[in-house]
Amino acid sequence: MIAVLVILTIGVFVVVEAVLRWTARHQPNPQLAAHRGMETAAFAPELLPGLFVHTGHTWMEILRSGHVRVGVDEFARRALGGVDEVELPRVGERVRQGDPIVVLARGGQRLTLPAPVSGTVEQCQDAIADDEQPAHAWVCDLVPSRLGYELGQLRVADAATQWMRQEIQRLADWISVVPSTAAGTAYQDGGSPVDGFLAHLDVGACRDFQGRFLDGGRRDTSAGSDPSS
Repeated sequence: MIAVLVILTIGVFVVVEAVLRWTARHQPNPQLAAHRGMETAAFAPELLPGLFVHTGHTWMEILRSGHVRVGVDEFARRALGGVDEVELPRVGERVRQGDPIVVLARGGQRLTLPAPVSGTVEQCQDAIADDEQPAHAWVCDLVPSRLGYELGQLRVADAATQWMRQEIQRLADWISVVPSTAAGTAYQDGGSPVDGFLAHLDVGACRDFQGRFLDGGRRDTSAGSDPSS
């Protein structure tokens, strides 16, 4: 009788273990699910209507006072996956269109973005580092010095929207051939990056991103500088 009970007890344990193993195999893996969720989070920055957009992914709007408000578009912030630190110019500092005006940092990655117009810094804020603030939070107010001339070098309305679409496609083409891209940086077809993709690239690829997508605007505007400045 005792032997029968022992055999039955062992049998119960075997069955229970088999059920637990089957359940573990068929239960979703949270890390895998998160990874798949990241793969479906497409990089799709948008522009707010009415903003004048610089090719270095900064924007400006004209205030009623005649001064201008400067910010960073979603392209750079979403490339980083968020912002932990912001470096801003000093109040009273004079900046030229295309020169560095703000640095965004997250982890070990840093992006330097250019001023969309020239002027003197009137005030600054670092609200873009606050996750509760809108992605288009402004960073500086400027007293413009060459606004009439420089407006022609910015995009607005439909032209800005179309340009952003082209930038997203250009980024997709670039990231699909980056040799050091890690798993989770793009869709399986290699064509569509996800938010925070810079964290998965090596230092060289990040420098290439800076040069291709942010510094390019610096070259564009410097090439067309007003000879009277």
